[in-house]
Amino acid sequence: MKRLASILLVAFVVLGLSACGGSSSSAVPATQIKSGIYGGSWTASDGSNGVFVAQVSGNKLYAASSDRDFLQLELSLTGTEVTTKGRFYSDSGSVTVDGVITGRGTLEGDTVKMTLTRFDGQESQVVFKRLVISDDTSSFDIMQGDYKTEDQAIEINLSAIGALSGSDTGGCKYSGDIDIIDAKINVYALTLRIADCPADAGDYIGFLSRDKSDGSISGIFGNELRMSFVELNK
Repeated sequence: MKRLASILLVAFVVLGLSACGGSSSSAVPATQIKSGIYGGSWTASDGSNGVFVAQVSGNKLYAASSDRDFLQLELSLTGTEVTTKGRFYSDSGSVTVDGVITGRGTLEGDTVKMTLTRFDGQESQVVFKRLVISDDTSSFDIMQGDYKTEDQAIEINLSAIGALSGSDTGGCKYSGDIDIIDAKINVYALTLRIADCPADAGDYIGFLSRDKSDGSISGIFGNELRMSFVELNK
């Protein structure tokens, strides 16, 4: 949770600077939203608000908010118009599907502004901006090693070819792999299988990213039933 909090703080600062002193550049046509790590903020129609971090590659977005809500979205871009559909998940002890979510907005440079409509009709105004840490390079060499969560409940190993293995104190077994999507972008594709623990067992997909300042990694991943955020230290 400490890593998520620090990433979200960076996101909040970046968005604040962008809002106060950023240039008013016009929307630039593109074929898709640029892959990377995004920091964002949202304000809902009921007055609630918060910040989130997202990992994006291709048309996929996985996001985790400061209050442990999650989004798994497919993004479509036509010119500068962004549309999306996907699922919203909330954390009430265990993460479960709350329902579908749709959205529409615009891309301006590396910033997306959208209105998201949740399954229950609640609307949120969302802004997310690509962060500079997105452009750190990717390689299996820098990811290779042993990692643990802060509470040491989860231990995993990443091999020299991106294979993942590990376990946790609850008896879960982890297997899978990471793939380099673009060697110039700090987002890796994650394929994960969790076994031997019925509550969480299943196949998951998502993304991992690395913080080069301390070598830690963070990931957001999920399936149709649940999503999760994990942060691991070397």
